[in-house]
Amino acid sequence: MQKEIEQYFKSLAEKNETIRYQFLFSPFYENADVLILGFNPGMGDKYCADVMERTGLTYTKYDTYSTGRDTFYVFRKAGLENVLEGRIVKSNVFHLATRTASQLYTTAKKIDETPKWLFYKKHYEWTRELIQKVAPKLIIIEGIRAYREIKKAIEENRFGQGIDFIDKTEIFQGKFEIGNRTFVFIGYHRARHGMINKDGFAELLREQYLQLNMLEEATK
Repeated sequence: MQKEIEQYFKSLAEKNETIRYQFLFSPFYENADVLILGFNPGMGDKYCADVMERTGLTYTKYDTYSTGRDTFYVFRKAGLENVLEGRIVKSNVFHLATRTASQLYTTAKKIDETPKWLFYKKHYEWTRELIQKVAPKLIIIEGIRAYREIKKAIEENRFGQGIDFIDKTEIFQGKFEIGNRTFVFIGYHRARHGMINKDGFAELLREQYLQLNMLEEATK
């Protein structure tokens, strides 16, 4: 998957040298504890142009990422700060970097491809593959916009389905069913300044993470 993503974006960059992309903000783990999925990379690192694994969860360590700072806050508030040093994978639905999330659609529209929807088709396929390979205990979704795109990816061609969705007080939760697997997800709404209702999300994170770990222990 990494090689395919790299080849795709290198081909785009040959036509447009301003193209920037990034696939991972962490190491890659199978059977991870947590998979964090955002919408797309920002331009905090203006030189980002790779698909390489990182040595740790890098984006919580830089002030340029407001969502990274918020993520560190909620894990610490939930008493799960040590989880950030463990088996956690961070990526996005789309790997094209833009200054704002809304620019993703206009930038993708300008990409000269045949067919025109190839950009979305590929990213939906990679999203499905990423979830299956990482096979996390818990998925964290960074924003309702990211959730809507992940749901499209999962439900495309009846690959899977989203169920039990609950959205309240700027935080949400639910499940994705893919084949015989069920993946629990939680997420939060975002504003320009970052995460909304951080304390509420920290409580939801703690509740779901501990519940999933207790379930795993009970089934051993």
